Amino acid sequence: MFLYEKFDHSFHFPQKEQKPVCGSILYISKLAQHIKIRQRVIATAVTYMRRVYTRKSLSEYEPRLVAPTCLYLACKAEESVVHAKLLVFYMKKLYADEKFRYEIKDILEMEMKVLEALNFYLVVFHPYRSLH
Repeated sequence: MFLYEKFDHSFHFPQKEQKPVCGSILYISKLAQHIKIRQRVIATAVTYMRRVYTRKSLSEYEPRLVAPTCLYLACKAEESVVHAKLLVFYMKKLYADEKFRYEIKDILEMEMKVLEALNFYLVVFHPYRSLH
């Protein structure tokens, strides 16, 4: 079980936004498990996503695209590079639904929007040390 699954992720968001944000956290978790990404990177991605949605509304940025984009950005920030092509491959493999059909171009475009929403501040201090 991942550490972030133990916490209540709903305390910062209005009631109507809790479910999509929590669902996006599980989406990040599933993608990360299949790609074999470290826990620290996952925690960073979740933090990025939570920061984005404290500044932007769900109607501005699609959570199904923001979640993998935050994971992609967290991989870069935590020096655990995963290619966008691999991320898109697993997105399509895990979710056959049309709502999850995004291409590499979509993730790269959303990356700039996420960076702007984060004010280009990518530093995340986690409350635990890495075992590596």
